[in-house]
Amino acid sequence: MNPAADAENQPNDPESQSVLPADWRVRLHRYACRYLDTAAAEDVVQESSIRLDREDKAVHNPLAWLHRTVRNLALNEIRRNRRTIPFDDSPLAGAPDPTPGPANHLEHLEKIERLDSLCRSLGDRERELLRLKFEENASYREIGEQMNLTATNVGYILCKTLQGLQVALRSEGGQR
Repeated sequence: MNPAADAENQPNDPESQSVLPADWRVRLHRYACRYLDTAAAEDVVQESSIRLDREDKAVHNPLAWLHRTVRNLALNEIRRNRRTIPFDDSPLAGAPDPTPGPANHLEHLEKIERLDSLCRSLGDRERELLRLKFEENASYREIGEQMNLTATNVGYILCKTLQGLQVALRSEGGQR
């Protein structure tokens, strides 16, 4: 007898939901691995299983419900762990430097000095937003709570500040 078929025939039977059938677990894990690494995928599958177990309303198609829940949880995990890409990184930033040497190191240090100088010229609010975002890795919501701003305002101000820094850095670099 197929436990998955039994679970589909008894949509909200607590016995059928408390433990996922092994083939469902494998299927859901494979689906979650499209979005996440193995460990995170296992966590997402486990969380979706717990949510199904706690669901108050009748679930007529538990496997479809689980797929949707796994997908939503995986996307939430991706959003939560998404890193902000530094504005001066090019697509080749991770590639090894073809001409390593003191000249490139010196150029990098000069760029850091220019950026530091530009950051010192920013207002207190912009500097504090940058510090909270990049040093403390705070979310927009957390920054907004600390600075009495909405998350939307935090995002807008950060975006405009970073764009301004990028333009200034490029214009200074072009003058040399």
